[in-house]
Amino acid sequence: MYKQRAERLLREIMANKQALGNDIYPFYLTLGEYYYQCGQLDSAKIYLEQCLEKAVRLDTRAGAVYHLSQIALSTKQWILYAELSQRYEMMRDTLDQIEVTNTIRGRQVLYDEQDKQKTLAEERVKTANANLRMVVTSLICLLIVLPTTYLLFKYKKRQKDLLKIQEKDREKIFSCDKTVLKYKEQIEHNKQIIEVLNRSLQEKDQEQQELKKKLRQDFEQKNQALYAQKEHQIELLQNLKNSSVYKNFHENEEWKPSTEDWEELFQLINAIYPSFAQKLQEAYPKIPIQMERLCYLVRIHVKPSRLSMLLNHSNISVLRKRLYLKMSGKTGKASDFDLYINDL
Repeated sequence: MYKQRAERLLREIMANKQALGNDIYPFYLTLGEYYYQCGQLDSAKIYLEQCLEKAVRLDTRAGAVYHLSQIALSTKQWILYAELSQRYEMMRDTLDQIEVTNTIRGRQVLYDEQDKQKTLAEERVKTANANLRMVVTSLICLLIVLPTTYLLFKYKKRQKDLLKIQEKDREKIFSCDKTVLKYKEQIEHNKQIIEVLNRSLQEKDQEQQELKKKLRQDFEQKNQALYAQKEHQIELLQNLKNSSVYKNFHENEEWKPSTEDWEELFQLINAIYPSFAQKLQEAYPKIPIQMERLCYLVRIHVKPSRLSMLLNHSNISVLRKRLYLKMSGKTGKASDFDLYINDL
């Protein structure tokens, strides 16, 4: 933990070295002491020697001399240790003399301050007596002047209040007259707006009646067209079920379809479900022919066992699951694929 603190302190010192100036050497002294305690004597000597050579404060230089003497002692440099110890004792004596001098000066300043406080206290007593006499005189004058001033102030205030009340009443009357006139104008304007809105509503009612009539006719026409389309689709589906192609794909187990048979099946289913081929291409743009045939067979509800025979595939269920994942992006069962194809 101490190592981390020392490293952080060193980074902060280096980052603010120019701003600190001469104040950086107490930090160097701390770093030198830390490295000495950690046994890193070379690093300690670097920072302590800089403090000794460049520090302005005497106590900083004395601390550097002391720790350098301890380093000399630990490295058994006896002569250097003796010189540094003697130098440290001289610096410490100087610091003690400076401290005694500062103590004497502080006491002298304290004595001078006490004399000043005594003189100031005497002046304050004189000033307080003069102020007391002035206060007594002022109170007597106030006791005479205040009641008179108060009565005069109350009279003038009463007069001003009456004038303000009269002025407010006149302003209220004027404001009420303006408000009444404004309401009359607003009522006339609202009558005009209501008349315009009534005419507009009548016109809108006529337009809505015509629009409803037109929508009803369009709806009936669309229903008739859908009904006719549905009837035609049912008829085509019935024709498909009655065709030999449909029966061959559903029932004839010994029959093998040719390319023409597949084309005919595609044409019949596309005639019944016109958008089926387009939706199939959108779901699987480059669908292989084998997969496309599977989709058409599922669309006419061919059984799974029959699908395996027609497509010559051993596990048609797995194929349907894979094709469902490819086309819908979802995982599911083979029956989910059948529902998906029948909804196209």
